[in-house]
Order: sequence, then C-alpha cells, then structure tokens
Amino acid sequence: MATLDYISKQQLANQLGVSIATINRKLKEIPHLKMGDTRQSRVLFSIEKVSNYLNDRSTNPQGSQVKLAT
Repeated sequence: MATLDYISKQQLANQLGVSIATINRKLKEIPHLKMGDTRQSRVLFSIEKVSNYLNDRSTNPQGSQVKLAT
C-alpha cells in the first residue's frame, strides 16, 4: 500500500509556480482534504491525487506528465 504524502496550500503554490490566491480560486476543482469547517481550517493536498488531477487535465502535446516534488 502506498503512503500518502500531503502538502499545504503554500507548498502546492510553490510547486506549481502560482499564488495562494490561484489555489484558493481552484479549490473546488483540486482534490483536497479540509481539516475542519471554518474558513481558517487547514487544507491539505495529497501529492498523488493532485499529480493525477493535473495529468488528467494536461494538454501537453508531448504527452509528458506533471510531477510534484516530494
């Protein structure tokens, strides 16, 4: 069984080269785990699930896959 590694919004934004605001705007689309019900609740992202999400939506003509650093 594979170990799931999780990263924060800041780490995801850094890996993708986007702002946290962009991550927040796309939060409904990007697979995530929210730790609570308030606006300030921590949000974590599974590296594997986000990589799969990005690869499923990739329009790269060479067919290469997006990989997030662990």
